[in-house]
Amino acid sequence: MDEPTSSLTEAETVYLFRIIKELRETGVAILYISHRLDEMQHIVDRVTVLRDGRYISTDDFASLSINEIVARMVGRPLDDAYPARRSVPTTNVLLSARDLCRSGVFGPVSFDLRKGEILGFAGLMGAGRTEVARAIFGADKLDGGTITLRGEAVSIRSPREAIRHGIAYLSEDRKKEGSLWRCRSPPTSLSRTFEA
Repeated sequence: MDEPTSSLTEAETVYLFRIIKELRETGVAILYISHRLDEMQHIVDRVTVLRDGRYISTDDFASLSINEIVARMVGRPLDDAYPARRSVPTTNVLLSARDLCRSGVFGPVSFDLRKGEILGFAGLMGAGRTEVARAIFGADKLDGGTITLRGEAVSIRSPREAIRHGIAYLSEDRKKEGSLWRCRSPPTSLSRTFEA
């Protein structure tokens, strides 16, 4: 089973775990792949860690702490799991959105993204988070609003134009959409996204 709970509700996950335990009682072996280690502690007997396509270790799950498993997964101790922030947001606005809208989908949405800042969008399923990001990237059409990049108004009508402006997009469904907007050669302007 590969990440079987990723799209299940809590009640569905409880039901799945009950079925897994029943199967185990009858002698069925189950290979369970997951990054959700808190779930695995309820159903897993042994854990095998792979990193970068290489075998790292196999142990009884009960003999390791979650932190020890994660350390093996990432290849370093977790002493510095939450390092002090080195980047400090400034007043320098890199990307500004004003009154972005798409009829029946979202809007109006306005925000400023500053140099050194990580801006997150939160909301329930269907609230328009993904659609706003796709529209900024040019994957979906905007019905209105303005986008300003480094103080200059831009009109982004396609992912290719967004990439030329140094805007990257990581889709929710990377298997389905991840290669749709791949460029033959990465534009040099893309590096500005990370340098800024």
